[in-house]
Amino acid sequence: MATAYISEYETMPTVPAQIAPEPPIAAQTVTFTTTTQSVAFNAKTKYIGFSADAAFHLLVGANPTATTGKMRRPADDLYFCGVQPGDKIAFVTAS
Repeated sequence: MATAYISEYETMPTVPAQIAPEPPIAAQTVTFTTTTQSVAFNAKTKYIGFSADAAFHLLVGANPTATTGKMRRPADDLYFCGVQPGDKIAFVTAS
């Protein structure tokens, strides 16, 4: 079973590097093997940063279902993306 770590942010500064303001407005931990969704993001969340302790596939949306055909990320790699408030992120372990 793998675990993903998600931090939610309202703003991202306009600088060459990805630097999220700490602390995040919300944080979640999602344990997954099969497709598992996070809880809905905070009403102020516009960006998330996430990583997991195992390789995974992901999908973001209102009711996402991650499959092995979706975006793949390696283990222990921090990734940021823009989201809509109330969206969720779904993870499934990569083979």
